Amino acid sequence: MSESSEADELAALDRVLTRLALTDDEERLEKVLDKLLPRLLPRLGDATAVRNKTLQVLQHINKRVKDTPGIKLPCFDLVELTRAHAGNGNFTVNFAFVYLELGADRLTPGEKSRLAPLLCEGLADLQRAQRTIALRIVRNILPALSFTTDAAWFTPATSDEDKACLLSYFLDWFFYVPPSRSSTARAIPPGLTPSRVDGLKDKAGELPDADALSETQQAILRLLSVRIFTAEESLPLLVVARSALRHQVVDAAEMTMVQVMRVVNMNDSVLLVNLMALAAPSVKEFGQTDGTRKEASPQVRERALSVLLKAGPRGLASAVEPATTLVEDALVGTASGTSLRVLALEFMELLLSSVPVEILAEAQCGPKLALIIRKQLEQVKQYSANRSRLHERERTYTALGRLAQKFPALFSDRVLLVSDLIALLEVDTEIRLSIQEALGSLCLAFLPSAGASDNARTTVKQLMLPYAASTEPRARLVAADWCRRLFSFDDCESRLVCLQLACDVDLATRQVAIRGLLPELCGARGEADAQAPRTLDPNHDNDDNDDSASPEDSTTRRKRRRTERRIEKFSSWAVETLADAAAVDPSRLAMAWTDAVHLSEEHAILVRRSRAAEFPSFNLWMTFLQTRSDQLCEMAASQDRVLQAQLASILGFTSAVLEQSQSLSREPAPREHLDAFRNLVEMGIEAKDVTQIRVLHRVASRSLVMLVEQHGEISDTIKTEWLLVWLAADSPVVRENVADLVAYSKDARKDPSFITVLLERMSKRVISATAARHGAVLAVGRLLGETELAEKEKADLSTALLRLLQERSKFRIVTVATIEALGRAAAHDALSLSEEDNGAIVDELRKITKVEAQTQEAVNADAETSNFAAIAGALRTLGKIALVSSETVRFEIMSVLLDAGAQKEVEVQLVIAIAFAELAQRSDDDFSAVVALLVRKASISTRNRVRAATAFWLLQLVRDLKDDSRLQTYLEEIHATFARLLRERGELTRECAARGMAWCFHAANSRAMRDELTSSLPRHLAVKSTFMSDVKRDYEKQKRREAAEAQSGSRGDAASDDGRDEADEDDARQDNDGENDDEAETMVDLHALAEQLRQGVAPDGTVRTSPDGRTNAAARAPVVLPLHAAYKEMYEVAVRVKRPDLVYRLLYLSVGDALWKTASTRHLRCAEFDVDEVNLDASPDTNQRAANTDGDDANHDLDTKTVNELIPILFHYRYDTDKAMRSAMTKLWDTISFELGTDAEILDARLEDIVLELLRNIGSKKVRERQAGALAMSHVIRETPDSELLPFLEDLWVLSLRLLDDLSDATKEAALRLAKALNNLTVRLCSVKEKRTEQARKVAQEALDIVLPFLVEQGLGRNQSKEGQAVSVHTLARVVKAAQENIRPHLAVVMVRLLESMSSLEDQVLQYAMFHTNDQGGDLQMSREQLETMRVQASNESPMQEAVEVCIDQIPTDSDLGEICPELARLARSGVGLPTLAATARAIARIVARRELEDSLRPYAGALLRGLASSLNDRSATVRRTFAATAAAVARLAPDEEVHAYARLLVKVYADGNEARGRLTSGGAVRELLSRSPNLFQEHRDVLLPLIFLARFDDEDDIADLWKEIWTENAGTISHGVSTHLDLLLPACEEALNSSTWLRKRQGAEALRSIASSVDAERLRPHAGFMLTMLVAALPGRIWSGKEAVLAATCEVWRRTRSLETVLEEYRAPENFCLNVLLPEASRTAANVPKAYTLAAFDAMASVCATGKPQSLELIEALFERAEQDDKDMQIAAKSFEAIGSAWYTEVPEEHLEKLHALAQTALRGSGYIVAVGVMRALKRVFRVVPVSQDFVKPLHDVAWRCIVENKNTSAIIAALAALQTFFKVNADGSSASGAPKVRTLAASAKTRLEPLFQHRESSVVHAATSLSHALARHLSSVETDTDM
Repeated sequence: MSESSEADELAALDRVLTRLALTDDEERLEKVLDKLLPRLLPRLGDATAVRNKTLQVLQHINKRVKDTPGIKLPCFDLVELTRAHAGNGNFTVNFAFVYLELGADRLTPGEKSRLAPLLCEGLADLQRAQRTIALRIVRNILPALSFTTDAAWFTPATSDEDKACLLSYFLDWFFYVPPSRSSTARAIPPGLTPSRVDGLKDKAGELPDADALSETQQAILRLLSVRIFTAEESLPLLVVARSALRHQVVDAAEMTMVQVMRVVNMNDSVLLVNLMALAAPSVKEFGQTDGTRKEASPQVRERALSVLLKAGPRGLASAVEPATTLVEDALVGTASGTSLRVLALEFMELLLSSVPVEILAEAQCGPKLALIIRKQLEQVKQYSANRSRLHERERTYTALGRLAQKFPALFSDRVLLVSDLIALLEVDTEIRLSIQEALGSLCLAFLPSAGASDNARTTVKQLMLPYAASTEPRARLVAADWCRRLFSFDDCESRLVCLQLACDVDLATRQVAIRGLLPELCGARGEADAQAPRTLDPNHDNDDNDDSASPEDSTTRRKRRRTERRIEKFSSWAVETLADAAAVDPSRLAMAWTDAVHLSEEHAILVRRSRAAEFPSFNLWMTFLQTRSDQLCEMAASQDRVLQAQLASILGFTSAVLEQSQSLSREPAPREHLDAFRNLVEMGIEAKDVTQIRVLHRVASRSLVMLVEQHGEISDTIKTEWLLVWLAADSPVVRENVADLVAYSKDARKDPSFITVLLERMSKRVISATAARHGAVLAVGRLLGETELAEKEKADLSTALLRLLQERSKFRIVTVATIEALGRAAAHDALSLSEEDNGAIVDELRKITKVEAQTQEAVNADAETSNFAAIAGALRTLGKIALVSSETVRFEIMSVLLDAGAQKEVEVQLVIAIAFAELAQRSDDDFSAVVALLVRKASISTRNRVRAATAFWLLQLVRDLKDDSRLQTYLEEIHATFARLLRERGELTRECAARGMAWCFHAANSRAMRDELTSSLPRHLAVKSTFMSDVKRDYEKQKRREAAEAQSGSRGDAASDDGRDEADEDDARQDNDGENDDEAETMVDLHALAEQLRQGVAPDGTVRTSPDGRTNAAARAPVVLPLHAAYKEMYEVAVRVKRPDLVYRLLYLSVGDALWKTASTRHLRCAEFDVDEVNLDASPDTNQRAANTDGDDANHDLDTKTVNELIPILFHYRYDTDKAMRSAMTKLWDTISFELGTDAEILDARLEDIVLELLRNIGSKKVRERQAGALAMSHVIRETPDSELLPFLEDLWVLSLRLLDDLSDATKEAALRLAKALNNLTVRLCSVKEKRTEQARKVAQEALDIVLPFLVEQGLGRNQSKEGQAVSVHTLARVVKAAQENIRPHLAVVMVRLLESMSSLEDQVLQYAMFHTNDQGGDLQMSREQLETMRVQASNESPMQEAVEVCIDQIPTDSDLGEICPELARLARSGVGLPTLAATARAIARIVARRELEDSLRPYAGALLRGLASSLNDRSATVRRTFAATAAAVARLAPDEEVHAYARLLVKVYADGNEARGRLTSGGAVRELLSRSPNLFQEHRDVLLPLIFLARFDDEDDIADLWKEIWTENAGTISHGVSTHLDLLLPACEEALNSSTWLRKRQGAEALRSIASSVDAERLRPHAGFMLTMLVAALPGRIWSGKEAVLAATCEVWRRTRSLETVLEEYRAPENFCLNVLLPEASRTAANVPKAYTLAAFDAMASVCATGKPQSLELIEALFERAEQDDKDMQIAAKSFEAIGSAWYTEVPEEHLEKLHALAQTALRGSGYIVAVGVMRALKRVFRVVPVSQDFVKPLHDVAWRCIVENKNTSAIIAALAALQTFFKVNADGSSASGAPKVRTLAASAKTRLEPLFQHRESSVVHAATSLSHALARHLSSVETDTDM
């Protein structure tokens, strides 16, 4: 700067200083500073002289401004000077902050709201001291800010770093804790540092106290609650705020946090890092620039960790390192408490479970966490007995397990850790489950794949073995689990542990040990089972991902996967089967090793040839057992059931090992091992078996039999003496098994004495010999059936059995054994009996079946003594006898078997079926007879059970003779019989018939026969019922049964309760009618039937004739019921794919009864139709070869074309509601899918066909098809890549929404599932997140173009159902959020539809509740406004609102809003429903809040403002309030003329508001308008200012208070504002005073009164006459409510302006004013004149008289006249006297006193206390101005005392005493000489009269009397003094 310019600057500054010194007016000084300060401060950066002169000027300004709080500073200009980046120097910035801090407190709340965002801009660029001042200013103005929900509160130039500085400062306020009063030293609060604490000090350097702290914290929470910051930015502050001192702050923080947690993104890495920084001091906040923090308080750390437990996996994956640091700080830190460590352990679990192991390994988290957890383990050992640390210990072990599961290699050699844990498992009973889980995960560390050494594995195995006998169940469970998973199946030690624990008393332990009995789940395969399901081929995944693989490789992989799936399926089924058996009885698994009869499935699972190579060798196993001989002996000698069951399990496994070794032809077993095994078995037999079902004896004896069968040389050691002993054993199972040894004993066959002993035992009938007798019978059966005996011996034994049978022993076990022995003998043709004896046996057996069936006790197939055993044995024996008997006997046996068909038990029918099948194979005649009997007799029997049994008999027959050429002759007849049985009522019968038809087709050995059977299907499947009554009855019975099943919950055991109970009623009804006829039927001529069958003669199908020619009731033809719909549909499906023969496969697969899964029906399965499974009895090599073969051995015989047609149909039927149909189609699907691949592969290859078929089904007219199609389509959507479904998207939506309006509830439920899946699919397709390729983005745009128009036009259309609209709008909301920028072309229509849907989809209950609120007389405990607020809040939190906000965020910056704004204006103007209107206002506000859209919005702001203004008269207060706030935001951008029109509208709303709601709405709108745009006040003050001023005088207090606040915020004080804008206010007052509305008139009067009282006389001078004239003119005329205000205003204006020359002369004198203006108003006598108005007129006159002190006798006389009127109202009479007293003056003639005296006496006579009080007040005022002469002292004195005496009212007495006191006080000095003696006399007498008043009950009277007494005393004293002088 040159010297001349510097001199000029100094001279200019001198002139400025001079001008400032001469400016003495505050208003002028404020105007000067507005321009001066912004120009002056930049001079501080100039030369030194200029700077010093500038500082001198600033010093003068400081002195002037600091002491004058009313002067405002140009804060908005000063803010611009604080921008360091704008080139302002430090001096300028520093002084700008000084004046900014000084002036910020002087701003109005609206100006503070505008200033705060400007202060936040550029915070990060400031120096530390400057930033501290800026933040302090923000803190000071923060409590006065008014917030909105606008997201753009910050200016566009505010950076993220600026927000971070502000958030960090706010966080310091929440961390700060003021010191207690008792503390002397001020410690730094947790979470802060000294520098941060200094930042919280005020300008004086003082820290905030508790009240100031609470106020600031609540203000910050208000800022956070309106979402100015994002949820991710606010959450850390709220976490800390919840630990505040004041409950108000805590409550507010918790409420805000609930709202934030609903929308916060817990995958945000910045948020997670900031929360971790709160929980751990070592973690640095994101973007932290102002230093680190101290460690937070434990409460804050715990709360931060609690929130971190909800973190998402993506966020944790991006913050692995700080998360690890957090865990270390919390667990290893010394200041960590128990709760914090527990939360840290939970967070560690979350980290390990959510983050992929690759990311953790890359960050080296595994070793760090392992070290941390080891330290934690050492820590928890120290307080293992402390119950308060229980949760921490539990979480420690859980975290250890999770870590070991993720990083097993870190623990591969930690054997000592395993030892400690398993030892702790036995001791610490409270956390056993956690320790067990940890041990289960640690097991992975000792697998070979984890790098565990052989030494470590051996050590672990030796460690686990002793725990198999632990008393703690969890320890045993862990031992079993480790032994299974770590070691292969051939490991002897681990297998012994699993065998023992498979019989454990603890169910969980048994279930774990059972898995160790399956080779597939042990060792390396156990590793796969423990970690995750994986294929057997380790290269499987790589092969699948190899795109270059050849087709042959693909086929091989597919077949391999098919085999693996079968094996996996088998493993699951096997474990479930064994677990079910173990759940019934722990010892059943021990039996399953050897018992292939009663436990056939379990035995087949445990002993499989395919796994023989994986069993340990017999030699190795026996060598191992010999080392455990002591343990085994202890088990045998024990009386413990569990130990004996374990011994039985070991024996059974040893037998299985021996059997498997024999099958593999391994090295021969040494004799010593065989002998050792035999000794072990005998030890088990000889032991005292204490198990419940004699498991040890069963297994031991059976093991001995198996040993002898496999090694015949052992039989040489079996002696007859030994056999005889054990044939009389207590256990029947032992006796049975020992009897099997008879056939292998050479001594038994050769020793005659042995047979003799057996015959002797059979002849004994005593009870004690029952066991021996039973054993003897069993042995005889074996001898006859399996050995060569002499004829004499055969005859003797056969005769003995016959006698025993005829004896009918009461011990059924003996009878059953006898029957079985006869059957064995008959099967080998060893019965040496005559024809007569054979007939006797048949008769006896027939009697047994009848008697047993009649007694019919509970059936138990496992009990030897049950009815079933006797019946089944008898029938089985009859079948064997029939094979060796004559034709007569055979036919008789057939009739017996036919009669037995009435038995209910399916097992009995299976026995009969086998007997018929064996008879049919004997000869051609027998074959014809059996077929004829079953087809022509049994199948059309009148008894339901017999017909049902025929299905089983024929099925067995076809199955056994399928290869017999004789069957072909009768195959068509049998096929037709099955078709007829397909209509039976019993479900199991129908299933059996369906399988029978399939077997017939399978048995047809020629194509012609198969074609014939297939061509007959339409005829068989089209037969209808001939008796409609039976059809109706069956339908009703079916409905009742379904209802009963629904109540019971399940059908029960399907194997025993087979669905045939509906036939019981008919059987019971038919038993009595046809009993004799049935007997005749059984004797039918089978030869004739066979001949008819051979000749093809059809039987009579309607009426049958009995053999004697009679027609009877029992001969009625059976009812033919309609065919089940499922069977017809099966045929339709087969025809549809042009493969009618496929129906047989479907019929076969349609069974669902549990019976077909049992071993008893295994032989009835057909390999051609059954779902092929892996041949588990074959070797693995065989299975592999089968899997690798070509398609010739496929599971089905269907060609590719048929498969392609079937796949879509089957896919749909897999979800069919009919059980039979679903079962058939699912099984056929499984058959095909084994060849075609997984469901996903099938869908991928045939997606279009499947989807089209499902679309057809969804649109079908059949309910079942619609429902199944919807369910199937839901599955397709979940399993199919999204982009492949894009072509079908619109069709899916059309059908889905149509299905939601279905009449069927079940279909609606399925439609909802489909809609949900379709919703997710649409969102995924339209989402642009993580779609980086161009093709993916193209798909997203295409999907959006498809679905968006549909949802908008049809989904939300009026013709759509409510459910469809709800689904559509929910989908639309999600699509909008997912599509992001792709939604921009559709913004207008989408936003409008979403907004309109908010009301249409609102819950009807809320709308109904609006009419039942408590303010409308309803019973709902809330007001209408509260309910409206709740409704709006619900809509604000709805997905539609979120979608609208997303749409607003997606509006481009340069977008033309010509489509959106007019629609929003239309909705604001004519929208329907509270939610829609509120959401529309919110949407407009959000758009306006986007500062970058302001230029685009300005052309449409006027239309929006008009639309919003039109709803300001809405009935809803919420709508009015919301629209007012939104209109205020829009007005900032609207043209001036539109804003001016809006302002006039607000004036009109207020002026027309007869109801309070309009005036309140106008006030709220004005307040919002001026708070958001304060500059509008100056621009439109001509409209707004009069409104605000007048509205301050509203008659509703809350409305008046609102307008007063608006005036204060914008116009300042009353005196300043009125004085400044008087020219605007007076016309408005005149308009209001002349208004037709009473409220406006009153407001105009009160406004004029306020103007007069607040403006000085000089300012009122030009307007005084106008004001007074206007008020006086308003007085005449009609009196309206509130007109009293005009009187009061008139009085006040006259009082303030009466001396001004502008007032009319006639109004200046008070007497004239009273006579001409006020007295006429007080003298109105009309009946409609309100009393209040008259009283106000008198009060006004009193006030005028008191002010002007008139001396007009005319006025007094006029008042006398008014008082003389006959006023019945006492108040008016009292006021008239008071007015007389006010108008009295000293020169009034004495005759007027006399007149006053007369009036007073008249008024007091007969009037009340009110008049008395008025009279006394008048006398008091008269006494005050007029000294009383001698003539009137006593009369006036008497009037006052008369009032005291005659009135009991306290007020009247006190008023009279006050008048007397004034009388004596005035006349004490100024009384005339003539009156003085009299006054003195009266004073003396008055003193005496006062005595009673001192005892008055009212203290106020006593006080008044005392005051008068003192006055009298002073009067008398002064009189005496004068006399003395």
